[in-house]
Amino acid sequence: MYLVSFLSYVLQVFLSEWRGHKVALSKLTGHDFQEDFLHGLEMLKALQSKYVATLVGFCVEDNTIVTEYQPLGSLVNLNAVLNLVKYQSLNTWHNRFRLAMEYVAIVNFLHSSPMGTRVMCDSNDLGKTLSQYLLTSDFHLVANDLDALPLVDRKANLLIKCGHRVISEQLWPWLRI
Repeated sequence: MYLVSFLSYVLQVFLSEWRGHKVALSKLTGHDFQEDFLHGLEMLKALQSKYVATLVGFCVEDNTIVTEYQPLGSLVNLNAVLNLVKYQSLNTWHNRFRLAMEYVAIVNFLHSSPMGTRVMCDSNDLGKTLSQYLLTSDFHLVANDLDALPLVDRKANLLIKCGHRVISEQLWPWLRI
């Protein structure tokens, strides 16, 4: 098992192998974020589809999630991947636009999911947003980090505020058109 990267200070992600397949083993590093971790696991389980990373297994007692390994990593790495000789032929406006449309399709799926309307709260800035999505080996997108995905239910007047504190984006005087 090899340590692949840290997802902030909350998870350690290891490259491992299960039944001959490479997998990503994500382990919660502390109990401060256990509620978020368990919510992310529930969302991964409930939203399995072409839009979401494939859940291979989990152990709640050990705070561990196993998903299909995506060697190209998160969308944060997109430009670096496209600069590799192996992928330079994919560095086209067509492919970049297709990836953008796949992002829109994933957001639409989350907004109309079988678990109700879900909002991706981990999207305060571009880097954070890109880190929530993985680039698959066949150059498609899947949502991966679903720990901040609250439910919106307008009929029950259940609206959301992302995070426990108001951030600057929530203070701007947005105009309704």
